[in-house]
Amino acid sequence: MGTAQFKPSEIGLIPGDWEVSTLGQVIDGGHAELQTGPFGTVLKASEFVETGHPVVSVREIRNGYIQLYDNTPCVSNETYEKLGKYALQADDLVFARKGSVERSALIPAGGISYFLGSDGICLRLDQRCLFPKYMLYFLQLPAVKQHVSRQAYGTTMAGLNESSLRTIPLVIPPLLEQRRIAATLSDADAWIESLDKVIEKKELVKHGAMQAFLSGKTRLPGFSGKWVERRLGECGYLSRDSINPQMFPTQTFFDFSMPNYDAGKQAQVVFGSQLHSLKTPISGNVLLFNKLNVRQKRIWLVEACPRNAICSSEFLPFYSDDINLKFLSFYLGTDKATNDFIECSTGTSNSQKRITPKLFLDYLVVIPPTLAEQRAIAEALSDMDAELAALSREKAKAFQIKQGMMQELLTGKIRFIEGE
Repeated sequence: MGTAQFKPSEIGLIPGDWEVSTLGQVIDGGHAELQTGPFGTVLKASEFVETGHPVVSVREIRNGYIQLYDNTPCVSNETYEKLGKYALQADDLVFARKGSVERSALIPAGGISYFLGSDGICLRLDQRCLFPKYMLYFLQLPAVKQHVSRQAYGTTMAGLNESSLRTIPLVIPPLLEQRRIAATLSDADAWIESLDKVIEKKELVKHGAMQAFLSGKTRLPGFSGKWVERRLGECGYLSRDSINPQMFPTQTFFDFSMPNYDAGKQAQVVFGSQLHSLKTPISGNVLLFNKLNVRQKRIWLVEACPRNAICSSEFLPFYSDDINLKFLSFYLGTDKATNDFIECSTGTSNSQKRITPKLFLDYLVVIPPTLAEQRAIAEALSDMDAELAALSREKAKAFQIKQGMMQELLTGKIRFIEGE
C-alpha cells in the first residue's frame, strides 16, 4: 500500500498521479472508439436465425456479464461477415442503448462470436493504455452508473447514444495498477461465482429430494404403510372472515410484508400499527396460499402468527390439526401441484387466473399416513433450506465485501504500486 496526495474527481478524491478524463477525451485522443448497433434498415428481423452468432441486445447485457437465453436471436455467417463492423471481439464493452441504460458488460473470450444488436453500443479500447476489465469494474461504480442514467434521454423509456457516453467521467491509474485492481476484483467475482455454483447444485439436490420424498417414491428409514388420498377440505379449514374484505372497512386489512420466499420457508411477517379482531382471527401456525397469479410462488408458512392479525384478501389462510403444515407447504410447492393449480385455475388470462376457496379445498393430496412421517420429511427438506439459506447469506456477504473493495480500489484509497 502506498501514499499519495489526493485530488478531486467526479467519483470523489483520487490519487494525485491518476489521470482525470472523460470517455470523449479518450476517444478524441485515439485510445477508444464507439460503435452503435445496426438499425432496422441495416439488419432486418427476417435475417435472424435460430443458430449462429448470438445477437447481444438489451436483454443479454446484464450487470457486468453477458447472459444468453434459449430464444436469443442469432445471425448467420453470411450476415456476420457482410456486417463485419458490428462483429464483437473479446474484451469489447457493450452498453444497453434502451431501457436499463446503466448496464454494461464485457464480451468474454472463448468459442462464441457475438454480434452487436440494434439496441446496443460497443466500446473498444486501446489496451496499451486502458485495460478493459478495469474499465468494466469502473463502470459498475454507483456514481458512474448514476451519471449514465442522468445523461439518458426520453421519458417513457430511457435512451442512450454515443454523445451521452462521451460524457462519462474517467479516472485512469497507470496500466499496471489497472491490471492489479482488475485481478483483485476478479478474485472476488470468482468467490461469488463459486458460491453460485454450490447453491445451484444444492438447489438441484433439494428439487430432486422434493420430487422423491413428496411422491412417496423414497421413504425415510423407519416408515412404511400406504400413503392416503385426501381432500384439503377434509384435512383443515380456511378462515372465512379473513377472505371476505367486503365485510369490513378497507383500512382494517393489512398485507403481510413478505419477501419472495419459496415453498416451505418461514415468512418474516410485519403488521400494521393497529390490529383489528375478527370472529376467526389468524393465530398460531397458518399456511397462506396466494390465490392470485398462480404461475408464481404463492405459499408461505407463518409460524407462531400473532393473535388478531388480519390476513390480506389475496391469501387463503389454511389451518389443520390433521396434516403437518410445513410438509403441506413443501407438497404444494412441487412441480406437480403447481401444474395442477395452473390447470384448474379460473380466469380469462394468465394475469387474472386465480384459485377459488372451493378449488383449493377440493384439491386432492396424497400424504403419508402418519404425522410423524410428514414431520420427518418436512424436517429433512427444512435442513436443506437451512443450508441454502446459509450459503445465500455467505454470498450476500461476499458481494458486500466486493462492493467495499471496488470503492476502495477504484478511488485509490488502497493502492497497488510497482515495487511494493
